[in-house]
Amino acid sequence: MNRTTSNKRQEEIEEIIGNLKELKRDEDKNKEYAIDANIAFFTALLSYRSFLRWFIFHCSQVDGVKLLELTDFNNASWKAEFYKQMILFEKDRFPYFIRPLVNRLVQFIKSQSRDVVVASFGCGPMEIERQVLKRLESDKFPHSVTFVGFDTERVAIDFAKRNLSSLETLHINVDEFVGANNLKGKIQGQKKAKYSVLLTSVDVFDLPVLLGDYKFDILFHSLFRHHVKHLSHNLENLTRRISQSSIEYDGYRSFWRILPPSIEFWNSPVFLNSAVFSNLRYDQKSEVMLRKREGFKLSFFPQGTYLLEYS
Repeated sequence: MNRTTSNKRQEEIEEIIGNLKELKRDEDKNKEYAIDANIAFFTALLSYRSFLRWFIFHCSQVDGVKLLELTDFNNASWKAEFYKQMILFEKDRFPYFIRPLVNRLVQFIKSQSRDVVVASFGCGPMEIERQVLKRLESDKFPHSVTFVGFDTERVAIDFAKRNLSSLETLHINVDEFVGANNLKGKIQGQKKAKYSVLLTSVDVFDLPVLLGDYKFDILFHSLFRHHVKHLSHNLENLTRRISQSSIEYDGYRSFWRILPPSIEFWNSPVFLNSAVFSNLRYDQKSEVMLRKREGFKLSFFPQGTYLLEYS
């Protein structure tokens, strides 16, 4: 790491720590533990030695239930930096982090042999959807495909639009739905184009009321469940109520899987925070296995992730 990069990284970390200390004064007491944990983490990132000490002596003591990632706080610049790095990480290259999910979605859509509507919870910058559409076009899938992306973050929707624009040869119809009136009609109207994406900030937990008896062909979410673990039972009931099939893609907790991203993303502190803290918030593999019941299919992958499918 050259001196310029090192200085820039240190300045970024010190600014984050300063902003977190200001947040601690303004936020409610329920977030105090999460803010302190973030301050401790970024302070450790100031040097290799201090980070190694944090990893050995403090990492395993962090309470994942009380934890929040930096991007869970209301700071647009942190979120923008995260999404920028997320797109780069999820590109189809080693360690092929989202490939199991992309492969399964392509397989499902092609098996339908008809027009398909796919819901994506917490869609973020839509790199998963971008890769799926690219594969379907390459495989000459003859039917229309509509993705409905739900994300409450304005910055996520903006990144999704820019990311999808790279597929200009596919002539994707990208639309944004503001509000909640006639969401069902808006979704059904998207089928006029071969490939279409509807983006909306509608709260997914309001969908049973907004959609009535309408069901998506398939609903998926990636690295979403660990952000709403306190609502996990509601999430499972919701997905079964508004979709014919569902796929949950998330990680399982593994202490040693913290080290590789710590090396790879050392110069991207915001994204590194998300990679490490996500791991600390994941369920243990044994806990994930307990969620497999009749009608569910569970698969684990070398990336430290799993697919839980219901149909």
